Amino acid sequence: MIRKNPRGDLPVVHDSAFVDPTAILCGRVVVHENVFVGPYAVIRADEVDANGHMEAIVIGAHSNIQDGVVIHSKSGATVTVGERTSIAHRAIVHGPCTVGDSVFIGFNSVLFNCAVGEGCVVRHNAVVDGCDLPAGLYVPSTQRIGPRTDLATIPKVTADACEFSEDVVRTNNSLVQGYKRLEGEFLIMCLVLPWPIVHPAHGPTSSSEPPSRSGAFRNASWCDCRSGGACVLHLSAVLMITGIVLEHYARKLLFWLASVQAVVATIASDGDSCANEMAGQLTSHGLRIETDPRNEKIGYKIREHRLAKVPVLLVVGKREAKEGIVSLRQIARKDNETLTLRDAVVRLEAAEALRSTCSPVSLSPIERRRSEDKGQFAEAAAG
Repeated sequence: MIRKNPRGDLPVVHDSAFVDPTAILCGRVVVHENVFVGPYAVIRADEVDANGHMEAIVIGAHSNIQDGVVIHSKSGATVTVGERTSIAHRAIVHGPCTVGDSVFIGFNSVLFNCAVGEGCVVRHNAVVDGCDLPAGLYVPSTQRIGPRTDLATIPKVTADACEFSEDVVRTNNSLVQGYKRLEGEFLIMCLVLPWPIVHPAHGPTSSSEPPSRSGAFRNASWCDCRSGGACVLHLSAVLMITGIVLEHYARKLLFWLASVQAVVATIASDGDSCANEMAGQLTSHGLRIETDPRNEKIGYKIREHRLAKVPVLLVVGKREAKEGIVSLRQIARKDNETLTLRDAVVRLEAAEALRSTCSPVSLSPIERRRSEDKGQFAEAAAG
């Protein structure tokens, strides 16, 4: 995910680099050629110094930033990762920090306010804080290097360690090429595969039984198709689609997609019983409804639920409870509409049933007619 920082800076990524769709690059970040940025890595340049200045976070050519790595900088200080350098899983690089060429930083290691010289190897769970490492040093696992550390006691990098570092670089460079070839396939965000449910001995199984194929559904959810088979829905695709939808709509989801579709808020305690009645009716029609009977000003409640991106707010006060009406507000508009309780239920239920891209308030004339017909049908059935 590529996004701006509050100052408006956007990352610059070389065309030959590969950034996993789950990784986050934010702000003044520069990624050079053939770089691999793994899943859930975060590279974030968004802080400024006292003068409003910010240095870029620079990732050198042919380097790899592996899964879950966090690279950030305090007060806009410099962070530079050299060429052919590996930052392994879940490591943290926090600026000011300079990492030289052909360096290996191991799992869960932490670098802060330091410089790591060319060819150094920092093994897993090590910490380098407030100290500059000369070129070619080997920091063993779990060791802490600080300003008082006698660097003369730190061993030199062995030939085996150098070969290991270079092998990690070669492996990740090949991953860049492989994932770049597959990049077009990421456009197909969700692949649903027909997969008949067949038991080796008993033939087709019922929908209540999981498939017997070993490992077929280990990382997937499944459901029956109308044709009698099952559909494999890859969870990684579901997560990816969910993130894209949330980002695209800025969490302002369509009515039928929202986890909370409407909130019934009271102006005073006089409207509590009416609010509970309305919430009960809406919930019984399959809608996702919450009530807000808190002893807060209604303006505060409205602002809070707007910030929470709740699509519809139903306001009930003493007058509304007495007259059997409700004030309906939607997140996309500043005005409100007064409806009877029955009309509000029909309106929201119709918007949910039709999967309309329109808001519940602004239904088309045809949809309004369908809503009215549906309400009359419900009354006839109840009678």
